[in-house]
Amino acid sequence: MAVLQGLYRAFVEKDAMLAEVNPLVLTADGPCAGAGCKVQFRQQCAVPPSEITALRDLDEEDPAEIEASKFDLSYISLDGDIGCLVNGAGWRWRRWTSSSCMAAIRRTFSMWAAAASKEKVTEAFKLMLKNPI
Repeated sequence: MAVLQGLYRAFVEKDAMLAEVNPLVLTADGPCAGAGCKVQFRQQCAVPPSEITALRDLDEEDPAEIEASKFDLSYISLDGDIGCLVNGAGWRWRRWTSSSCMAAIRRTFSMWAAAASKEKVTEAFKLMLKNPI
């Protein structure tokens, strides 16, 4: 129970969009422990960006996602040979739009960007074209 309470507290205090522990394991002496954790933050979260950056473990991230974040892009790499670049009015709309496109196509890798400028779209296409087909 303490692990779940701690996860919830971290989710709320850090204004996270997602907080998960997977897997949750039983230790030899009895209590549960999180063997893996993932936290995602909204771009407009209340926590200062320096605090979030300090928590980041680049060894656990996809190199393409790290490269995309340098240009304020979100990149999700999936199996497949079709790319989907989506821009819209807020992250929920982009996520819904890109998810709908992927569901329709079924074999995709995806990227979406916030408030895409010409430079961001250029970088997005460069990153998508690096994805092996």
